[in-house]
Amino acid sequence: MWRNRRLFGLLSGLLSSVLVAGFVSMPAGANAEALEPLASATTPIPSPTATSPAPVPSPTPTPSPFPSSLPAPAATDIPGVAPTSATAKSGLGVTPKIVGGTPATIADAPWQVALISASASSEYQGQFCGGTLIERDWVATAAHCIDPALTPAQLKILVGYDTLRTSGASRAVATSRIVVHPNYDDVTKNNDVALIQLSSPVTLSAGSIETLPLASSTVPAGTSALITGWGNTAYPNESFPTELRKATVSIVSDASCNIPYGGSINATNMLCASNAGFTSDTCQGDSGGPLAVQLGGTWTLAGITSFGSGCATAPYPGVYAEVSTYHGWITQYTAGDPVNSVAPVITVPAANGVSVGGVLAPRVSTTATAATISVNNGTWDATTGYS
Repeated sequence: MWRNRRLFGLLSGLLSSVLVAGFVSMPAGANAEALEPLASATTPIPSPTATSPAPVPSPTPTPSPFPSSLPAPAATDIPGVAPTSATAKSGLGVTPKIVGGTPATIADAPWQVALISASASSEYQGQFCGGTLIERDWVATAAHCIDPALTPAQLKILVGYDTLRTSGASRAVATSRIVVHPNYDDVTKNNDVALIQLSSPVTLSAGSIETLPLASSTVPAGTSALITGWGNTAYPNESFPTELRKATVSIVSDASCNIPYGGSINATNMLCASNAGFTSDTCQGDSGGPLAVQLGGTWTLAGITSFGSGCATAPYPGVYAEVSTYHGWITQYTAGDPVNSVAPVITVPAANGVSVGGVLAPRVSTTATAATISVNNGTWDATTGYS
C-alpha cells in the first residue's frame, strides 16, 4: 500500500477546535507564506484529481498518484481517515515509528524534534510528525505534515527529549510561524518541505539539543544515513512506542529508485534510501523527520522523510525531500534571523529576494562588523534582521 510517512487520527470536539490528522493538501494556505519558488527540474506526473476523503472508518480508496503498476492505498491509509486499530493515536496526526530499528536516545540524534498538537491530552497522543532543529528557533519538516488550517497556536515542538510523555504536563515549546513551500504538490509529494519557527530560541546543549547543518550538495548513492523518529514499528500492523528509534540505511541512486516507482521520483527534489533486504525504513509518524549523513565527519541533514510504498517493503525504498535542493529556500528565512546571525557573516537575498525568471535570485554574502549595514538596497540590523 502506498503510504505517506504520517499516521492519522481525529481529535474529538467541535469543528472549531478539531484538527483532523492526515495527509492533507499543502498549498500556501492561510498559514503559509507565499514566497518565490525554486525551479522544479521536472513536471509533476499526471494523476487523477484528488478528492477529500470523509472522516469515516471505511471510505472508498482514492486513486493512487503513482503508475498503475503500484498497488492502490487501502482505506485506512487515506489522508484524514482515522486508523481503525485501537493502538492508533488520537492526536493531530500520525504516529509511525522506525521499522526494523532499535531504541535510541536523544544523544543519537540531538537535532530530532516532535511536532505536537497543542490541544492533545499528552505528548504521546499529540505527536503526529517529526522534524529537525536546523537553527535555535527554526525546525525543518515535511509540507504534508502541515494542514492548511493549522495555526502556530495549535502547534508545539518537543525539543531535547527521546521519550513522549503519556500523561502530565507537556514539555513542548510554542511556535510563532509556519512556512510551507509554495510549490508543494500534495499528489506527487514534490517540494515536500516546510519550516516552523519557535516562539523563542532554545538553548543548545551538547548531546541533547543540537542544530543539524543543511546539505549543500547531492549525497552520493551508497552513503550511509541515519533515520530516526517515533513512527510505526510494526507495519503492516500498528505499534506506536513512546521511545525514539533509529536505523541505518543507505542512499539509493535516482535511477534505481525510479524503477519500482515507475519514473515518478523527481531526481532533483527527491532522495531515496533503503537497506539490504528492505528490513529498515521510516513509516507513518516519522514524516518530516531527518535523514542524516556524515560528510567530512560532520552530521548533515540530507533528507526530510516524505513517503513510500509500504514501509520496509521490497522493492520500494523510502523517499525523502532532497535538502540540498532547498538550501537557498530555507536559508532565506533562517540566515536573516538575528537569533541565528552570529556576526560578522551576513547572508541576504540578492535584489531584495526578487525572483528572476521564476527562480529565486542568487544570494550574496557580505562581511561586516558594524551593527547595521546596507546590502542590496536593504538594511540588516543586529536586532531586527534584514529589511
